[in-house]
Amino acid sequence: MGLFDFIKNKKDKTENTEEVRKAISDNIEYLLEKAASEPGLRPKFYKTLLNSELIVLTNENSGEEGVQTLEKNTTLNIMSMSDGKIPVFTSTDRIFDKGVIKTEVPFIGMNGRSLLEATQGATLILNPFSDFGKELTPSEIQRLLNGSIFKPQEQQDLKKNTRVRIGQPAQIPDGLEKSLIEFAKTRNEIDSVYIAMTERVDSGEYPSLIIGLKVTNNEQEVLGELGEAIRPYISEGKHIDMMKISGNDGLSKYFETIEPIYKK
Repeated sequence: MGLFDFIKNKKDKTENTEEVRKAISDNIEYLLEKAASEPGLRPKFYKTLLNSELIVLTNENSGEEGVQTLEKNTTLNIMSMSDGKIPVFTSTDRIFDKGVIKTEVPFIGMNGRSLLEATQGATLILNPFSDFGKELTPSEIQRLLNGSIFKPQEQQDLKKNTRVRIGQPAQIPDGLEKSLIEFAKTRNEIDSVYIAMTERVDSGEYPSLIIGLKVTNNEQEVLGELGEAIRPYISEGKHIDMMKISGNDGLSKYFETIEPIYKK
């Protein structure tokens, strides 16, 4: 069943219910397609990937096919492509996309995290024969497994008595506002999102964008995932600051005077 069929069939049964919308938005194939062009959904894609069932092809002598739970120290005989990269599929249907593979092939299904752990050091190709796929490099996989992919590239704390000018940016990178809104929709802890421009007086630094969040809990986790969502918008030599709006400092008080770009 293709992605379009999945969405269409669900809507035919229960039109526009919250359960159906959530099922679609949590689907790994849906997220793979949307995250290709929408950075705001990439944190959710990565998290869903780790928890999804993924399919890999095996050699004929690998044992019983189907969904398996591997015991510790089990040797996995996974098939790879001619360049050594390992094809991985989000469902058995994706194996046969575009008729590249025409006959039945042995396979096993594994939890995403378990698969990444078992194949560390290899490059994986997610849905290699489909319109939407993704290459997962060894370094990217390592950062996924240890959680560092969700840590901001850099964090800068304002020192006490630092003079800062703050105002509205004349221009923000194309797509950033939309990505922030899409990301905020994936985290129930986010109440609202704001954008401003700050300049550290007499620092010699370029002015930088700052994103303010009103967050109910899980602050560090949310800010870490936000760092991955905005990574494509950070140009060389610059940065984008992030902060939780607490209401106790000058920056927080400024955000209270402007309209949020997102409000739950």
